[in-house]
Amino acid sequence: MTFNEKKLCIIAHGATYDKLHSVISVAAAAVSMGSEVHILLTYGALDAFVKDLDVAPDTGKKEIDKAYAKAISQGKLPKLSELWKQVKDSGLVKVYTCSTSSQVLGLTREEIGKTDGVLGHTTFLKIAGDCKLIAI
Repeated sequence: MTFNEKKLCIIAHGATYDKLHSVISVAAAAVSMGSEVHILLTYGALDAFVKDLDVAPDTGKKEIDKAYAKAISQGKLPKLSELWKQVKDSGLVKVYTCSTSSQVLGLTREEIGKTDGVLGHTTFLKIAGDCKLIAI
């Protein structure tokens, strides 16, 4: 199996630092290869993105959470908002609000406006086309 270097599509649903870091890092890697990236934000990930990615490590394992917190405080891992800005500024990334998630979360028009649009899963799958689709 090879990576389609032209387009990567991600469904992001996790709201913890480790999951969001994975979404943004995978997007950054794809962008560095010149790929366009499409991310559908659902539930927890959507909530975190509209709140500017201000999430603490919360993996459910205290020793891992402490390691994340220490690495962030020492600058070994970036703040998610800083990493996201670099990725988004590439111009190769589109991030979408899941229509159902936005309704369930009761998001405001301003919060939804932080993304590139509101989509349902069917429309997102049409955007994905024949690219590899991953969920984090």
